[in-house]
Amino acid sequence: MSLREDLEIGPADTQKAYDEAGRYEFMGHRLEPWTVRRHSVAIQLGCRIMRGMNDEKNSISQFLASGFYEHVYHDLVIVLYLMHLDKKEVIQLEQLPEPEAMDRIYDWAEAIPLNYGTAAFFEGAKIMGKLLHSMHVSWFQLVKKDGSANDEKKILTGDIERPGNSSSLPAQSEPAGSTPSMS
Repeated sequence: MSLREDLEIGPADTQKAYDEAGRYEFMGHRLEPWTVRRHSVAIQLGCRIMRGMNDEKNSISQFLASGFYEHVYHDLVIVLYLMHLDKKEVIQLEQLPEPEAMDRIYDWAEAIPLNYGTAAFFEGAKIMGKLLHSMHVSWFQLVKKDGSANDEKKILTGDIERPGNSSSLPAQSEPAGSTPSMS
């Protein structure tokens, strides 16, 4: 085997490396990556911050400014617990009635113990902040106004190019439905 062959990484290895790089650690334990599945269950369980936009109490703005908001503990234990579970356990949790699911989540948090002001609390809040940041990066982009040095957030609008989008194909030289001439 050559060095080049030794260093070649296949698609499965590339995906695995990407997934591993996206993981967080909490209290020395590796967490599962934040996925659509976890995000959906978090919202279903009433996690306000993972909605990604301010609520009536400006929770996200408060969290970004100070690290706290009215429901920070509730949201934090949901997020950390979901990242603690494997994907099948997340689905099993989703199938439970909400009071039973929240009972499991709070039992887990109290067993750590995950209390306000502890190192574990701040470590978890940092992870939640990183998740929120990654959501905002994917939903917003910084753009400069024409002729202005100020940056502003702009919601992405318009179509996003997808592989196979017809706008990326060259224009047809003949009308659709006609037989191409071979001359």
